[in-house]
This record gives sequence, C-alpha cells and structure tokens, in this order.
Amino acid sequence: MSIDPKLLVSNFPIIMGSLGLLIAGKTIMVAVDIMTPQLSSLLFLMVGILMALTPCLAAGGHFIASNFDHHDVRSLLPDESEIIAQLLSERLILFVALDVNRYEVIYFLHDLSI
Repeated sequence: MSIDPKLLVSNFPIIMGSLGLLIAGKTIMVAVDIMTPQLSSLLFLMVGILMALTPCLAAGGHFIASNFDHHDVRSLLPDESEIIAQLLSERLILFVALDVNRYEVIYFLHDLSI
C-alpha cells in the first residue's frame, strides 16, 4: 500500500478543499454545541485508531484470501444436480438419483433429508 505522488499532486486542491471543509464543519459543530469538545476528541481518537488498524485489517484479509484457491471456492457452491434435486424435493416431485457409486447417492439423499 503506497501513496501515488502524481495522483496526490494532481488532486491537491480537491484534497485540501475537502480537508478544509471537514475542519471547518467540525469547528462549527463544536461552536454551536452540536458536538462537545470531549466527543470531538473521542471521534478524533477513534478515527486515528481505525486509520492505524486499516493496514493490519488489509493484511489479514489478504492472508485469509490467500488460503482459499479457486478450487476451494468452487467446492463451496452447490452442484447443478443438487440444485435440481432440491427443487424437485421442495415441489414433492419424485425422482431417481443415479450415480456409479451407490454410496454417493445414499450420502446425497441423506443430505437432502429424503
């Protein structure tokens, strides 16, 4: 994770304008007593902590994602035959499940609770 200097320089007026509006808005909210100074300090602290934790959360998400490959994700999705069998079972339509391995059929039908 890095900051692109070209992007920063090209958008510098927008960044500074937004920052100025945020600071002015916060100052107005404290001055009008919408936000107390204690709440303002707490908000500042929470934003700072969350900004510090963001790279750690991104690294954790990358680590979790790297443990799954495309094969693992595909195995989590239902098979077409499972979807068809579920639809037929929900509509109480009788069907016959055929497979080369009878234990697979027994296991499959047991999962459907037929």
